[in-house]
Amino acid sequence: MREKKRMAGIKKGITAVLTGILICMAFACGKKTDDIEALGKAVAGLGDDELFAIVEIGAKHSVLLTSDQTYDDKNGNQASIFCDVYYEGEDGEAKKIGTLESLGTAYPIAYDKSGLYTAGGHEVRRYEVDKAGFLVMAEGVYEIYDETGTAAYTRETTDGTETITEKEYMAMVEAYGKATVVNFRYGATDA
Repeated sequence: MREKKRMAGIKKGITAVLTGILICMAFACGKKTDDIEALGKAVAGLGDDELFAIVEIGAKHSVLLTSDQTYDDKNGNQASIFCDVYYEGEDGEAKKIGTLESLGTAYPIAYDKSGLYTAGGHEVRRYEVDKAGFLVMAEGVYEIYDETGTAAYTRETTDGTETITEKEYMAMVEAYGKATVVNFRYGATDA
């Protein structure tokens, strides 16, 4: 019983320290402290092998990404092709709103002010958090080859699928290439 109380006290202390560090980071990075407080509780609850990143993608609140599957991308990032996405709900608590996955380590998850990106050899997808706080695929572009090896290009949005030009496809590929690779970190030791 005494050991359980001690461990509970340690966990509360760690949660307070992590939340404090995240709030300080928020001031330094210009993030909203309300977001950081909500996301800090989620970060404090992460497992020992889980890393996190807090990113700004043009949504009302900051977005928390977590992953236990990261790799060194040789550009100074602990990148990932798989992560869970958390966002502050109406109750002020961070909630898991989805999971993202790219198709291979050559295509790490990335972000910019327009959203989160996943990719593969012949596709790029951009996700946003909508006004209701849900993770939605805003658009996906695909390069498809027929039996003769001729390429065709399509764009998928919430409004449906349409044929696009190679130039339009490449514009999305270039946007992904310019986006920032998500750099996942451990808790306070990497903050």
